[in-house]
Amino acid sequence: MSAPDDGDADTGVERAADPAAFEQSLANDLESLGSANAALSQLLARHAVSAEATYACTLALEEIFTNIVKYAYADELPHAIRFGARCTPRHVILRFCDDGREFDPLAEPAPDLDRPVEERTVGGLGIHLVRRLADRVEYERIRGHNNLTVFVANRA
Repeated sequence: MSAPDDGDADTGVERAADPAAFEQSLANDLESLGSANAALSQLLARHAVSAEATYACTLALEEIFTNIVKYAYADELPHAIRFGARCTPRHVILRFCDDGREFDPLAEPAPDLDRPVEERTVGGLGIHLVRRLADRVEYERIRGHNNLTVFVANRA
């Protein structure tokens, strides 16, 4: 995964020796969410990330990973989903990379929350919540892979 610069000299979660970061390859099944959640929780606890930022990061992980597993693949074959996280002084940066069908969640319209629930289109609420809780969300399609980066404010 390539690492965008958020002003904190982030070089990406690929650096395994960096105690403020991790990256893992996960199977495209919902059982893999548990190990990703555990790794993220340990990282956030080690760096005393606020309860508010921890909630936002956990929600983003669960929503985005679940959407990738459920909707990214047209086949039943195993696929690797890369997930990484990094703590900087200003942000917790979450990165997701998958080889599923191209999907830019930022291009999707926000759900119409003023309409009655029974009249709303199904879907889109999870990424809407992620976008509301994050400082910034970025998407790129690189060499056949979806790359989604979520920046959550790391405020005390």
